[in-house]
Formats: sequence, structure tokens, C-alpha cells
Amino acid sequence: MIWYSFCGHGVLLGKRECDFQDDEFILSQFSDTIKQARRNYLSYVKAGQDQGRKPELVGGGLIRSLGGWDSAKQILKKGMDR
Repeated sequence: MIWYSFCGHGVLLGKRECDFQDDEFILSQFSDTIKQARRNYLSYVKAGQDQGRKPELVGGGLIRSLGGWDSAKQILKKGMDR
């Protein structure tokens, strides 16, 4: 399984640290113990891999909230035209 350097999976699995990610809270949703939570989280992620790429999860939260890349580009262009 590939872990990208700017995603939170490595932190959740204890492979790297990130001060601003609340890994304890997230892992608490999977088990009461860190070791079991990490196992359950990894199983959860692996089970989701078969679902493939989902358009509603691509582009980051801000881009999605603006209505996608086309909308974001239009908003940016309007701001530059002022």
C-alpha cells in the first residue's frame, strides 16, 4: 500500500508524526487501544480500495465547497479582474 507524504494515513498508522492531526481522536473511533485501532483502521482503508476513485472526494474540501475546479477558477478570475 502506498502512503503519500501529505496525507494523514502515515500518522494514523504510527509511521510519522504531525502536530496538528488529532490521530488519537480518529483512532478512538476504531478501538479503545491504539494497536487494535490501527489494525481496524488499516482494514477499513483496505476495504475501501475496491471502491476506486470517487469524484466527490477529489480536489480537497475547499475546492469541493466552491463547486469544483471550474468554479474556483472563475472566482479567482473575477477577483483578478477588480
